Amino acid sequence: MAFDHGDWQRRRKARPQRPAWPTLKRAVGLHRPHLGLVGLLLATIALSAAAGLGPPLLLQRIIDDALTPPGDGGELNLLVAAMAALVAVSAILGVAQSYLSTSVGQAVMLDLRTSLYRHLTGMPLRWFTSNRTGEVLSRVSNDTGAVQGVVSDTLGGVVGNVITVASTFALMLALDWRLALFSVAFLPVFIYPARRVGNVQRALMAESQEQLGQLTAHMQETLSVSGALLVKTFGRQGYETDRFDETAKRIRQLNIRRAMVGRWFGVSMGLFGSMAPVVVYWYGGHRVIGGDATLGTVVAFAGLLGRLFGPTTALLNIHVTLLSSLALFERLFDYLDLDQEIRDRPGAVTLRDVRGELRFEEVHFSYLPGTPRCAA
Repeated sequence: MAFDHGDWQRRRKARPQRPAWPTLKRAVGLHRPHLGLVGLLLATIALSAAAGLGPPLLLQRIIDDALTPPGDGGELNLLVAAMAALVAVSAILGVAQSYLSTSVGQAVMLDLRTSLYRHLTGMPLRWFTSNRTGEVLSRVSNDTGAVQGVVSDTLGGVVGNVITVASTFALMLALDWRLALFSVAFLPVFIYPARRVGNVQRALMAESQEQLGQLTAHMQETLSVSGALLVKTFGRQGYETDRFDETAKRIRQLNIRRAMVGRWFGVSMGLFGSMAPVVVYWYGGHRVIGGDATLGTVVAFAGLLGRLFGPTTALLNIHVTLLSSLALFERLFDYLDLDQEIRDRPGAVTLRDVRGELRFEEVHFSYLPGTPRCAA
């Protein structure tokens, strides 16, 4: 069964997307209880970004100072040792950043899971009888698991890449502002395609999770003892198998579609990042020949481009990931926003030192009116 793009577009238009900002703001707010850990993560990111700027600057000095005839071996040794030390420090900070980012993500996911479970256990029985158990389990398990990677990687990825891009571009402007502006002149072209790809991914993610919820509900209904008994009693094995196959194929098609959407966008970003050093060498080489720049500056620019275009590409990809993951957060927040019909009154007193004891006093019952059978 081939993917029907026209049918998917009609389904997408029939279910318009919600505004992205309220959901994104609420998702970011999940980090609020862990501000101390978040602050430590941001400090580590800033130190890592600062350490990463050192090697290109040291390379510039090696070429323009230590290697310029007649040369200075002592300065060369010192600069190379400093470069090696900065590389080692960057590696250690990278490990610390990874640990802190994972810790923040896992803490947020723990809060989200427990809040969702606690809220659902407070729903009335009528809600459970009117909702499919498999759909509920899918949201608690599949949707929460799907956003786990987003929560773990997004904060560190966004802040780290923003700091890296900003500091790298500032250094490039300080070295040669003309060459810096020439190097980034074409980046704005990729902003609109990234937003477009993210919106399409968001719609595909929403439908994929809905289909996964239906599949989980179908398995829960047909593979339980009572469900399997009904299926076998009425000879519905073939019918239920066909239903399962149809939903599973639909999920496969949606996942393939998600994997291929924006593939050309990623290829274009990768090609542009690969071609950027060539353009810098061409333009910078002419500036070196004209005496407007040094060879060390051009080589340093080529090294800085990797720190500029890599994080920029990652930021655009994170933008796509965030937009696509909004569908998951919307499904989870929908459950967290369900109104509980029975709740504690504000200011309710918590019972203390509760004892498991029950006493009957002056209690009578009988099978015939007026004829006591037992008294306590």
